[in-house]
This record gives sequence, C-alpha cells and structure tokens, in this order.
Amino acid sequence: MGVVTELCEVPHLSEFISEELDARNWDMSQLAAAMAQASGERWGKCKLMLDMYFIVGPTDASCRLGDAMADMLGKSFGVSKQYFLNLEAAWLRDQGVVDKESSDV
Repeated sequence: MGVVTELCEVPHLSEFISEELDARNWDMSQLAAAMAQASGERWGKCKLMLDMYFIVGPTDASCRLGDAMADMLGKSFGVSKQYFLNLEAAWLRDQGVVDKESSDV
C-alpha cells in the first residue's frame, strides 16, 4: 500500500454551509431567518452577513467568520460555534494564512 503524498484541498466554509443547506432543503433566506431567530438580530443583517461571506470569503482570506456569525450558524445548525471556527481555521491554514487568530483555534 502506497503512502499518500498529496493532501486534498480544504474547501471554504461556504461549501460546507451550502451542503448543509441542501441536506435541509433550505435556501439562504431560510438560514438567515434561523440565524436571526437564534440570535435576536434582524433578518436583513443576517442575510447581508451570509451574502458577504459567500461572495468575498472564498477569494479573500481576510474575510473572516467571526465569533458572532459562528455562534449564529452553530445555533441554526445545532452545533457549536467552534465547529465553524475550526472549519474556517483549517481552510485558512490550507491557504497559507497562519496568524494568532486562526492558529489558536
């Protein structure tokens, strides 16, 4: 048996979220509504946060999830905010971005 010499690229968190939306038969508006209900934030703010993260995040590693959005996602999907922060940190490391913020996760 050979040794794996090449690791797969870590997908951006937006891909994980998209797969979860598909599995739940939700769209982005429904996720924004779940985030708003879980956090007490306005739906429009949650939708804007999602849109920005999905548009900018995959192409700009400086666009970070942040604790508040990770918490809203975690509550909406029934997992911890750390789950989402860890997924993002793995993607950032794969992109060569290692700093204090992402290396502590």
